[in-house]
Amino acid sequence: MSDASAGSGLPAPSRRPKISPGIPANRFTGSARLGEALASGYFNGDCYADLAISAASASDMLILYGSASGLTTTNSAGFDRTAIRPDGEYGSGFSIDLAAADFNGDGFDDVAAAARDEGIGSHYNAGGVVVFPGTSAGLATAGSTWWDQDSPGVPGGVETLDYFGAAMTAGDTDGDGRAELIVGVPEESIGSKGGAGMVHVFRGTASGLVAGPAYDQDNAQIPGDAEAGDSFGAALTLADLDRDGRRDLVVGVSGETAGSADYTGAVNVLFSTPTGPSATGAAYIDQNTAGLPGANEDSDRFGAGLSRVVNAYGGEALIVSAPYERSPTPTRVP
Repeated sequence: MSDASAGSGLPAPSRRPKISPGIPANRFTGSARLGEALASGYFNGDCYADLAISAASASDMLILYGSASGLTTTNSAGFDRTAIRPDGEYGSGFSIDLAAADFNGDGFDDVAAAARDEGIGSHYNAGGVVVFPGTSAGLATAGSTWWDQDSPGVPGGVETLDYFGAAMTAGDTDGDGRAELIVGVPEESIGSKGGAGMVHVFRGTASGLVAGPAYDQDNAQIPGDAEAGDSFGAALTLADLDRDGRRDLVVGVSGETAGSADYTGAVNVLFSTPTGPSATGAAYIDQNTAGLPGANEDSDRFGAGLSRVVNAYGGEALIVSAPYERSPTPTRVP
């Protein structure tokens, strides 16, 4: 301990976190939960990957641009809730989930930022998603688009506590070189079944995203049945599981009941076609599926987390988590 510290004691704690030079300290404070979600892409097309960083507690988002020496705070940009629309709410959860991809094929990756807690009219926590276009100057608010379940062409309708945007993923599902955006609405009511869940597909076109089909487990071609609390769409990923060059849509149904096992969880796979994900031939996987380790048990929540990985043969594979799986009873070693 130095003489100075011995004489004056420890310095008074600061309530403001260390902020890197170039990042506006008045926006990204300790309460912002900076980094809750991340998405990387080539937002300005300069061949260096850029990073979108959530600060959802403050309804804000930080953009850091890549350079020859890595990420830099030079030209860093913030996008707050008013970038959504003039009446964007402070508690909207803006940027709580992020997805980056080139939706219009112009060579610049765009960013979709979910505001799952946004109120729409009198419907609180209905949720929405804003898409910011990438440009040669970086991510822009000009030309951004807002989507919710009252947007033209979007199936369903805005309801309280839907949480539209609670999960998202993006990738090319139809092989045209433009990415699709998949949006989960896990608390969507299907008929009288609250929290059954729904998934929306927004197709990439030369002019940007357009509304596409929506899927739920009341679709006769999708295995399983829509049930209260299923949370169909609470986890999403895209992976080319049949090696046809198009990424297939994988939907987590972590609240699925199978037989007598409540909330054991399951996964639906909607294989992609030249027009995108299709319910035709959709697959169903749970822990009773042949060849899969484990078994369906109450509250396993299989499908709560999904990830795409590239396997040793260059193909894509799927990882599924079951966070509440019971571990085998340990054996006591003498």
